[in-house]
Formats: sequence, structure tokens, C-alpha cells
Amino acid sequence: MTDYLVVQGSLVVVCRKGVLITGKPGCGKSMAIINLALTGSEVVCDELVKIHRSKDNVIIGEPVKSPAMIEVRGLGIFRLDDLFPGAIRQSSVIDFAVELDTYDASRDLGRTEADFFQTDFLGVMIPHFRAPVAHGVNTHVLIEVIARAYSQNGLKQN
Repeated sequence: MTDYLVVQGSLVVVCRKGVLITGKPGCGKSMAIINLALTGSEVVCDELVKIHRSKDNVIIGEPVKSPAMIEVRGLGIFRLDDLFPGAIRQSSVIDFAVELDTYDASRDLGRTEADFFQTDFLGVMIPHFRAPVAHGVNTHVLIEVIARAYSQNGLKQN
């Protein structure tokens, strides 16, 4: 079995929950964690997350490289600890994942329940939510709502 794997995504701690943010390039992962950090969440890393399983079968994420960096399109690449001193974590448990996906009216219009599935990370199943994102949606708010709902009731598939 592999000791670790690397996933394209961002890892942030929102409402005391480790959230792995995934999605296609350009979907807003980096901007989401910037906005989450600005509103009090802690950032572990952006772009690439090194994932390993603890002895207790808990999935842990950390930066692939240290110091963790972030690309802000049109501005450059920055050290996360320079931008957000005091809001950086070296690692976090991954409680669940959120996939930022393009809003599709044929699939998402009128949707009232979470689009939920499970993802296998090194033999451990992690809850994974698809978040349909339309133009103008504040993805960081959507991610925080998912984290709050997950903290309250587990936000399980009905």
C-alpha cells in the first residue's frame, strides 16, 4: 500500500473541520482559501496536498513543499505565511472534501439536497460533496456553509 498520495487541491480548516477543496484548474480553489483565511479560517496548503493515513486510520493532509505557496492569478506566487501570518497550519485531518464544479442547470436547478459521495483515500472513505458554482457565487461562503452543516448534522446523503 502507498504511504502517501498527492492530490491537486487546497486544504483549509473551516469551523474546526479539515476541508480538502478540489476541482478543475481555474474553478476558484485558491481564491476560496484566500477569502476563507481573510474571514478567520486556517490554511494548510494550496494547489497540491500530500495525504497520508495515520495509525488510527485518520486521513491527514499537509503541504507537498514547505513553505506552502499560493498562486494568485495575475499577481504572482506568494508564501502563504507571508500573506496570512498566524493563519497557517502545518497539517490537518481531512474531515471531508468539497469539489467545486460548474453549475449545470439541467442537473442543479431546483436541487435541495447535497450532491454527496464517498472518496477512498488510502483505504479510508471520506465524505465528498459536489458544490455547483455559478458565475458570481462566493465559493468561500458555500464552503463555510457546508462545513457548518457538516459540523451540525454530518450533512449526509438522504
